[in-house]
Amino acid sequence: MNKLSRNLLVTAIALGTSLVSVSSMAAVKDGNLNFNFQGVIPAKAVTPADWSFVTTSGATYNPTSIALSAVSQADGGYNLETLSPEVFAIKVTSGAFTASSKIQATLSSSSVSGTGLLGDTSTLAPTVKINGVSLSATAADVATPASGATQVSMTLTSALVVPVANVNPTGGNVSSTTAVIFSADVTA
Repeated sequence: MNKLSRNLLVTAIALGTSLVSVSSMAAVKDGNLNFNFQGVIPAKAVTPADWSFVTTSGATYNPTSIALSAVSQADGGYNLETLSPEVFAIKVTSGAFTASSKIQATLSSSSVSGTGLLGDTSTLAPTVKINGVSLSATAADVATPASGATQVSMTLTSALVVPVANVNPTGGNVSSTTAVIFSADVTA
């Protein structure tokens, strides 16, 4: 073996050793993401014969899952807020709203659950607003349609405050189900 071949062989071995050393020093590090998927089959709307829930274009409205955004708070809790308002309308089947008609809404019931929550969650309750009016167990005026109007829009938003004591550190989904009762005067 001549001197050039020996130098090339030594260089190749040294280079190979250094590459193996560098690659053996690299350590694999794992990270993870948790994905939550949720779907809801809504209960069929119960309405009287003289009015119905519709989209703003007049098609039958059935509620779907409303996305909430999790906003981290300085104390470690979260505010879950609607990403965008849910908009629907109440439309008369025939006739029109009366001159003194007020559309009222009552928060009938609500429940909060999910893997993102820990501890006693019985006191967690969403704040539900329609047209900016907070709903409670007492009927509240949420719209005053013009006399003779046949449709009036509703804009619904919701927020849920989750204190740090109820936040699961591993994360998870949170679901809030709310039943709202509406009433409206219609002339035939």
